[in-house]
Amino acid sequence: DEPKRRPDGSLWSPGQEGAERLAEHLFGRCRTLKVIKPLVGKDTRKWVEAGAMADVIRNVIANKQFWRPANG
Repeated sequence: DEPKRRPDGSLWSPGQEGAERLAEHLFGRCRTLKVIKPLVGKDTRKWVEAGAMADVIRNVIANKQFWRPANG
């Protein structure tokens, strides 16, 4: 999602922050974990609708480092 403005004027990215929170909950419950950001659109569904092919998506995933919590 596009960045949103909080009442105090600061910006936040709901999609990215939501993905990070989900990753924090999943960390330690699965063998590996990666959080990717689609190259086109706000989510994978929009990325595929825009023409992303499976090989491109697999390549993005393969080239992404494994996710680790910010404090660990």
